[in-house]
Amino acid sequence: MLVYAVDPRPAAAGARILSTGSDLVFVKQVFELTLAEGWTAEGRGTFARLIEAAEVFPMFRYFRAYDEAAGRLAGVLAADNELSHVSLLFVHPDYMRKGVGSALIRALVRATPQAGLTVTAEPSAVLFYEKNGFTPCTGVFDTRDGITTLRMFRSLKTAVPRHSGRSDGNTKKKITERHKKGSPPGGTAFHADDRT
Repeated sequence: MLVYAVDPRPAAAGARILSTGSDLVFVKQVFELTLAEGWTAEGRGTFARLIEAAEVFPMFRYFRAYDEAAGRLAGVLAADNELSHVSLLFVHPDYMRKGVGSALIRALVRATPQAGLTVTAEPSAVLFYEKNGFTPCTGVFDTRDGITTLRMFRSLKTAVPRHSGRSDGNTKKKITERHKKGSPPGGTAFHADDRT
């Protein structure tokens, strides 16, 4: 299984990398196969509008899991442009429970410069995100526009920032204290609309 970040620049002619439009087609197909039936009409409409917006605006950066032997896409993770929020994560049913989703999370963790990641997990995905190091921010599910989610956070180990000049020696201690408390470290990006 090949897991990789999609270069946000246009692919060269003849390149094997698919367009991001292909990622969104995959997401729509997997949504229909796995979640759509259990969602309300309002929730399905909200999801469709999110995908339509993503087709028009460059709102996501993509990571893919590609089954080279079968020659097909196995999973897609879309993160916000700052790589601070898991916006979409879909794995084809043929590849579920085979580590594909976790591999995509690891690829994002390696790529992000952020000190933490957020996700608004749909109820059936909460256990998966907990197994991948995320913890609920409040423990309270929120339903908006027909979609029920739980806001979750994963702290990431980051290097202590280097400053020009002398350090007071407390920088590392302050970062460690924030991580122990479970609160998002400074600099983590948050969004007004949790679903993007």
